[in-house]
Amino acid sequence: MVEPSVTDVAAVEMLGVTKSFGRATAVDAVSLSVRRGEFFSLLGPSGCGKTTSLRMLGGFIVPDEGTVRLGGKDVTRVPPYKRDVNTVFQSYALFAHLSVAQNVAFGLKRRKVPRAEIARRVDEMLALVDMGDRSRAMPAELSGGQRQRVALARSLVTMPQVLLLDEPLGALDLKLRRQMQVELKRIQREVGITFIYVTHDQEEALSMSDRIAVMNCGRLEQVDTPDALYARPSSAFVAGFIGSSNLLRVRRTGPGAETAAGVLLPLPSDAPALPDGSAFDLLLRPEHLLLDPTGDVAARMEGTITDTVFLGSVTQYRVRCANGLELMVSEPNTSSHHAHVRSPGTRVTVGWHADDAVALPTGLPDPAPAENAATSQ
Repeated sequence: MVEPSVTDVAAVEMLGVTKSFGRATAVDAVSLSVRRGEFFSLLGPSGCGKTTSLRMLGGFIVPDEGTVRLGGKDVTRVPPYKRDVNTVFQSYALFAHLSVAQNVAFGLKRRKVPRAEIARRVDEMLALVDMGDRSRAMPAELSGGQRQRVALARSLVTMPQVLLLDEPLGALDLKLRRQMQVELKRIQREVGITFIYVTHDQEEALSMSDRIAVMNCGRLEQVDTPDALYARPSSAFVAGFIGSSNLLRVRRTGPGAETAAGVLLPLPSDAPALPDGSAFDLLLRPEHLLLDPTGDVAARMEGTITDTVFLGSVTQYRVRCANGLELMVSEPNTSSHHAHVRSPGTRVTVGWHADDAVALPTGLPDPAPAENAATSQ
């Protein structure tokens, strides 16, 4: 047997990890592998098990079953202070009585790093997070975003193998969150440390991550790159949680599909080979639907706009079709489109190309009458 090289060894592994609290299973037989230097996110709704997973990686919780490895070493029952891992929390957890520089230097002093080395590394880290001019400030004098930068610098200055981030931007306003998302990714690339990031915010995960693990009810639904999760989700749950979506419950009827309302629809060329009568979901992203298409399209439905929402770069329409289906359609606000924003009550035709749809086998029962959903998570 050939031993893996150092570069082949995963930064973090969870192998069949399970954790229950009483009768509730928070994490259910989760196995995943995070590569060295990767920005990896755990994404899912509240209560899906992502924070429990992160706390097991940090050593704050011991799993009931399974193994946790860091750099190929079993650390399942190793306490937090003996793991080469640091954690950044939403609450910042800065020492109020210490200055910015003293907060960042704290971990180095505990490790008895020489004073000159501490000063050099603190200066470098504060420059990295753009806080070099606030080294003497006290935490109470800083904004929320500045405090989060200091917390990040303090966690990175000891150069851990892995940095765990538990919804660190949750307390910031939207504009600052987006700014910090860009900064976090820049910092991660510069330092090259493996980041594992917990969030329930899909936009946050999509904008920063190299790969994302989508969790649901304690299990992994899909682990993939942001673009693959969006374009080719493996389940209706992932399709509904990542981005806005139209999910139509359909039955296979030969080369096509039939909705509960009796509408026949074309299937994409890569649709799975399911027997006739099989129930599955057909995913249509709002930006792939066309209003009043002029060219050739595979499907057309007549309908009426029931709602119009202007969102800056796009306008979002909800269309109730004559067959009873509701579809969400997004149009970019180019100069021509912006001049012709459609009002509720406008009659339109909705069309799309067959290969812009994604067939998602679900194994669920046949659709109930008039069942379909347009979702925006």
